[in-house]
Amino acid sequence: MPIAWVFLGVMAAGAAVTFLSQHLKGNVRKRLAAQWGEKPRERRLDEDILADIGEYHRIRREHEPYPGLVDDTTWRDLDMDAVFSQINLCQSLVGSEVLLDMLRDTGSPEETLQKRASNIDLFETDEQARLSCQMALLSAGKTPFHGGASHLYSPDFITPPFPWLYPLLAVLPVLLFIGGFFFKPLFLMIIPVFGASMVTHYRSDMRYHSQAASIRHLGSVLGAARKLEKLSIPALEPELEKLRENSRKLRSLSRWIPYFQMEKAADPNMGFMVDLYKIVFQLDMISLCRISGKIAKNIEALRHVYRIIGELDAQIAIAAWRSTVATCKPAFITEKALVAEGLAHPLLKDPVPNDFTWENNALLTGSNASGKSTFIKALAVNAILAQTILSCRAQSLRLCRARVMTAMAVKDSLLAGESYYIAETKALRRINQAADTPGLPLFCLVDEILRGTNTVERIAASVAVLTSFTHKNMLVINATHDVELVALLAGKYDNYHFSEDMAAEGMRFSYKVQPGPARGRNAIKLLEHLGFDPEIVGQARDLAGHFDHYGEWPGR
Repeated sequence: MPIAWVFLGVMAAGAAVTFLSQHLKGNVRKRLAAQWGEKPRERRLDEDILADIGEYHRIRREHEPYPGLVDDTTWRDLDMDAVFSQINLCQSLVGSEVLLDMLRDTGSPEETLQKRASNIDLFETDEQARLSCQMALLSAGKTPFHGGASHLYSPDFITPPFPWLYPLLAVLPVLLFIGGFFFKPLFLMIIPVFGASMVTHYRSDMRYHSQAASIRHLGSVLGAARKLEKLSIPALEPELEKLRENSRKLRSLSRWIPYFQMEKAADPNMGFMVDLYKIVFQLDMISLCRISGKIAKNIEALRHVYRIIGELDAQIAIAAWRSTVATCKPAFITEKALVAEGLAHPLLKDPVPNDFTWENNALLTGSNASGKSTFIKALAVNAILAQTILSCRAQSLRLCRARVMTAMAVKDSLLAGESYYIAETKALRRINQAADTPGLPLFCLVDEILRGTNTVERIAASVAVLTSFTHKNMLVINATHDVELVALLAGKYDNYHFSEDMAAEGMRFSYKVQPGPARGRNAIKLLEHLGFDPEIVGQARDLAGHFDHYGEWPGR
């Protein structure tokens, strides 16, 4: 009878644990469902976390080709970290890493983009498939600074100098304990052996801490993979089958990785017992020695699993972002052009949309704060989003497949010993070299070319560089204050401008792009508005009128 009661008690406890686990999972699932479509709070990740998320891209970039790489200069010019932070609604850190990597490559093959588009559409419309994937992806974890990405392409771990020492320390206490029943002094030997085990454990923990953190992260990703493998979602079967195929090659890791994921319980006594267990049996180091070799042998399978997990999470995040902002799906065309309706910058809360057809090289003129820089950034960012996550902040967008490069927020580098002008010319040189490289056409967007030198040389060099671009496989748009370029590049560049009106309260901007060069004299009107002497205002108008009529300044 007592045995029966014990049995019933164990069964009841097991049922209670199962019920509680299912209840918690149900609550998480409900929370995920309720959050869908809600506009997330504005956030911008810290620079150190962004740098850590970008480590996967930097390492992968060293080993694999990126036919449409968004280079570091363009990424900084367009503040793509902020764009990424807005889209990054991933459930896991590996999802964030892969999402950022996606945004850095505008040259993905057509079939890759088609499958990506199909999956994003699935997650937008099939709530059950989405929630099932999200629940599994939660297991992959969001802890940064794990260092796991570094072992995906360079699997070499630091090998302990005496790997046989750890199994020896693990088995000695057991042997001494058993031997103590036959020769009691052996019980006393357990004390110095335990002391040696403790010293070895903590010294090893300090030396191999970063490697253990990497393995914990990779173990979490494999844990998420095991949960995803069990799902039955016909539309995702190609990804899930590839996941199963590669996960099978990593099964041997499953026996050892859990030891790295032993967490201390909330109860301090249980935490002490976990530590004691790991010290006595040297679990961390024995596992590390076994795992490091197995990872090296199956590194390609591990890379595939990591990528699939990250892509599924990133695709759900893209679908979630689409549900919070007005976006459209791009249409790809064969002509070298970009045609947009209702184009807007994704970082603006209340943007003024613009229609624009970019099929010839163009100059964009207008005063400061009129919207030139924001507009060309909107063009560039949406050209990247179209070719990476197939989502654009516009009513419609048609474009050819193209690389995107910019020269905008160029800064001098005192530490590198570079002047502003040198930094600018280097930024332009990289564009020129890219345009000479065979491959996709180039979308080139420049803001105030060569500002770091005097007017005569700036205009002369600008004309020479912009003219050379007309003979290459590229489309160029240059935002400028130098109205001289309009005449000097006539017939080679189309002209567009942003205008403003002088109102009683000051300048009033429409933020609408218009055909033709800027002709306004609002900068001079502003002098009058601010109360400058009429003689000064008149002289400024006369000088501007002379230049408009003769194409040069008086006295030259």
